[in-house]
Amino acid sequence: MPVVGIVFKANHITGAISVIALYSPTLPRPVVFDVYRNPKLYMEGQLHRIFQAEQLVKVVHDCKDFCGRLAKEQYIKCNSMFDTQVAYTLKMEENGLPPRLIAYDNLHSNVVGSSLGQLATYAKVQEKSDGNLWTKRPLSAEMLFALGEEVVSLRLEVYPRVLSSLDEHGLEEFELRCGVAGRGQRLTGTLGVTSAKKRVGISQSPLCSISPRQADLLPHTKPMSSENKPE
Repeated sequence: MPVVGIVFKANHITGAISVIALYSPTLPRPVVFDVYRNPKLYMEGQLHRIFQAEQLVKVVHDCKDFCGRLAKEQYIKCNSMFDTQVAYTLKMEENGLPPRLIAYDNLHSNVVGSSLGQLATYAKVQEKSDGNLWTKRPLSAEMLFALGEEVVSLRLEVYPRVLSSLDEHGLEEFELRCGVAGRGQRLTGTLGVTSAKKRVGISQSPLCSISPRQADLLPHTKPMSSENKPE
C-alpha cells in the first residue's frame, strides 16, 4: 500500500488550517497546498480524495484536531491515517508510563537521534512566537523549504523507525486509536495495550523510579490536558 507524509500548518490562534504539505518518494519534491488562500483545493483540487482514500496510508503527527476540522468544515472523512503521536503515546503505555504528548521536533530528536533541518527548526521557533505565522502571505521561500524539510523527514526518517518499533501485539490497538484520531478524537487507556508478555494497564501512581527504556521515552513529552483526554 502506498504511503505519503502529510504536514498540516494552522493559525495557532484560530486553529484554521492554512497550508498542507504532502510528500511521496515517487514525487521529485514535496507539494504544498495553500488551502487558506484557496479552500476550493479540498474539492475541486481533489484533496478530499487523498484524505478519504482507504488504500493510501497518510503519515501525520497528531492528526486529531486537523481531521476533526476537516470533518466539520469540509465534510471530509479521513481514512488510513498513521499518527506518529498515537504511536509514541502507545509505546509509552506499553512501557508502563502514563500517556503523554510530544511535539514533532522532539519526536524527531527522540526517534531519529538528531534535530530537524535548520530551516524546519527555525520555523518551529517562529511558530511559538507568532500564532499567525502560517496565515501570512506571501509565504517566504524559507518557510516553504522548512515545510519541505519537515514532511520529508516525517515520511523518510520518522515513519520507518516508528513503524518498526510497533509491537505486533499492539497493532490492533494502534489501528483503533488512529481510526479514532481520524475522526477528530483522542483515545487512551482502553486497556487494549498489550506487550509480548501481558495486557498492560495505565499506572496512575507517581513514578518513583524509571527503567532505562522509560528514560528514553520521557524526554520532551508533556502531560495531556483535560481537553486531550477521552470523554
